[in-house]
Amino acid sequence: MRFHFLIPMLTLFVSVCACLPYAPEVPGQEVFDTAQVGHGPCAHVVVAAVIEAVHQAAPGLSSISVLRSDNVEGASGDVVVFARDDGGFDLAFEYRAACDSGRCLTEQYWYFGTDQFCLPLQLGTYLRYQAKSCWDAAGIPLWGVPPRMPQGESCGG
Repeated sequence: MRFHFLIPMLTLFVSVCACLPYAPEVPGQEVFDTAQVGHGPCAHVVVAAVIEAVHQAAPGLSSISVLRSDNVEGASGDVVVFARDDGGFDLAFEYRAACDSGRCLTEQYWYFGTDQFCLPLQLGTYLRYQAKSCWDAAGIPLWGVPPRMPQGESCGG
C-alpha cells in the first residue's frame, strides 16, 4: 500500500481530545470495507490505516481489528467504523468478555474520531457489566454503540 508512510505520522499525533468540530453523538454511514478511502481531510487514507494508527498508539486494542459487519464467529471484539460527511471517520472498538449464549458479562468500548488532519483522537470510553441481576455502566456510549439496554435491565432503572 502506498500510504504506509502515514501510519507513523498518525501514531505520533494520537491524543485524547473532546474538541472535534462536529457532534460525536451523530453517526455517519457505517463502513463495511477497510479499503474505503475518506475524502476531505482523509483523502487518500483508507480505513485500515486509521485502525492501524489506533493500534500503534493503543497496543491493548490491537487484538480488535475485525469490522462488525464481517460477523466473525467467536471474535472477542469488533471495530465499528462510520464515515462522516466531512470526510473523516469515527471508530468504536468493542471488547467482549465472559460470553455465553450471545450475552457477555463485560463489554468495553473505546471511541476515536479523526481530526482535521485525519489523525485519530480518543473521544471517550464506555464500560457495561453484569452486576448481580442487572447491568451497570461507566462512561458515555457514542453513536449508538452499544445500543441502549432495554428498560428494566439497567441497575439505574
